[in-house]
Order: sequence, then C-alpha cells, then structure tokens
Amino acid sequence: MPPGVGVSRKYHWAVLGALLSAVANTSPAASNSALWLTGTDSTGRLLTYHYQRANVGSFGEWARHFMMRSDAKGMEAGYVPVLNGKIAYDPVTRDPLPGASYKPAVWHGFNVEANDHGSIHGHWELEVADANGHLQGRLEIPFIDQSKLSNGLNNTTFGIAYTNIRTNLADFSVRAQNITSGDYAGQNTALRVGGNNMPAHRHLRGRQGRAGGRHHSRHQPLQGFGQSLEDRHQLPRRRATQCRFGSERD
Repeated sequence: MPPGVGVSRKYHWAVLGALLSAVANTSPAASNSALWLTGTDSTGRLLTYHYQRANVGSFGEWARHFMMRSDAKGMEAGYVPVLNGKIAYDPVTRDPLPGASYKPAVWHGFNVEANDHGSIHGHWELEVADANGHLQGRLEIPFIDQSKLSNGLNNTTFGIAYTNIRTNLADFSVRAQNITSGDYAGQNTALRVGGNNMPAHRHLRGRQGRAGGRHHSRHQPLQGFGQSLEDRHQLPRRRATQCRFGSERD
C-alpha cells in the first residue's frame, strides 16, 4: 500500500530498514559462499525470493511503483562518472577519476502525464543519454491508446487491446546469424512479421495517427514460395514527420 493510503511514511521507512538489515545479514551460503569468502564477488545486491504464482491478485510481484501524482515518473536509473563530457574511470585502477560527477546514463520505467502537462504519455519507456548528457526516449511501449487526441487526466481509457511499440532517435538492428546447434540448426536468425508468415502491407510512421508516414513498407511473396515474407521487401522513403515521444523533459 503506498504512503498516504492508510499507512504512515514512518511505517514504510521502518519496513525498508528491516529489509535492508535482513539483506546485510544474509548468510554467505545464500549467495555462493565460495565467491563471498574469496572476495571474487564483492557486489552489493538486494536478494529476493519468490514463491507465489501470479494467478490471483497480482501476487508474484517483487516491487510495486505507485504513481501518487499524474506527472510523477516511476523510473530505475543507471549512473556513471563523467568528467568534461567523458566517461571518467582510471585506466589502471578502474576507479572513478577525481573530480568526476555521476550522471544518469540509462532510465527505464513508466509514467502517465508529460512533465509539461501537455499530453498523456501512458507508457513504459527506455531512455539513454545523448551527446549532451540529456536523457532521450529510445523505446516505448504504451499502455493507453495514444492516437486519441482527446486523452486527458480524467477520461483516458486504461489499457489497450494491442499496443504500438516505437523507437525514437534510434536504429533497430537485428543481427542475423547462422544457428549451428539445437532444433533450428542450419537456419538463419531473422526479423519476422506474423506468426503464420502471412503477406503484410504496413506503414512506418513518425507521429501515430497521421496519414503518410516516413516510410511505406511492402512485403510480397514470390510465386512458388508460398507466403514467405523473406522473398521480396520494399521500403521507399516518404516525407519525414515528428515522432511522438522523446526526451526525459517531455
């Protein structure tokens, strides 16, 4: 239960303190005593143990993030030391350089409303830093229908029948490789569309909901080869449009 909903903040701090104390006093045997005793593994970590299935009441979760404001963000972040715009580690000791400050390199999490209150995001998003050190959204998975321009704080439908996963300021690459073992030995890895490899006709758009996107994608099967999407592929370019999601400042 989040703070302010029937339970005091003092209670939550007490629970957190008890959990951290329990982790700090965890027996080395619980996390591989050999590595612990030899000093090979000196990483601090939070250990959680899971026994419940998720079939009733959303049990099985190890952490819950409650958005107490519409413009709040529930993110996890990774920081690295930076000095004069460069990653700042000593090449000999591998320790951070003197004078370096920690900057966010990676964010991931979700939010409902944009920081500027100008739109409803309703998505999970992965952000990484750009060349100026600003976090930029690179991949998003909406949990609302973002195409509805009427979306507001009190009339946006929660959930969506199917979502539209999108990238921003990013290439999406599939590293095709030969599979050398297992059930699929002899095949190549590939980017596939559709479970039944049906012919597809899709638009690649900038802003969702606008006609005439950036690219127009066509997949056509060749005669004699059934309905394989790997036979013929066309990707002519169209006019550029602005992408819907972007930086941490949005």
